[in-house]
Amino acid sequence: MAVRLLTIAGVPATIVARHDTLANYYSGPVLFAIPGGVLLALAGIIHHWRKQNDRKSFACSCMYLALMLIGSAVALYPRLLPSSGDSGLDITVSKAVAEPYALGVGLLWWAFGMYLAVIYLVVMYRMSAARSRLRAVNTGIDRSEHPSTL
Repeated sequence: MAVRLLTIAGVPATIVARHDTLANYYSGPVLFAIPGGVLLALAGIIHHWRKQNDRKSFACSCMYLALMLIGSAVALYPRLLPSSGDSGLDITVSKAVAEPYALGVGLLWWAFGMYLAVIYLVVMYRMSAARSRLRAVNTGIDRSEHPSTL
């Protein structure tokens, strides 16, 4: 209920507070499909929640969040962080770009971090599976009768 009220009240309040919010939408009318998708996702959350279909309700809530984020990015572009005063002080895409060397170093660190995350995931999964097998042996559970206990 709160999400519906905040969405219905928040979007018009944002448009009143920042008159240029819809400028990018008017320049590409196809972009108005994004707010339409937000409303459909919101309706989907309510519909599937009432039918007690948790997976579809969760999927609709993920779509709602993603489309709200995309809609905000479309409304702000090329600004990343608008200034409350002088628009010359906005942080824009061109002002926030890093040097190519810094981007390359960041990419290497990101790749190394992802590698460590995958290793961590594999190790933790194997430890968890081994613990489950040990627990099944100690308690005398036959895994063929209980396939949910690994």
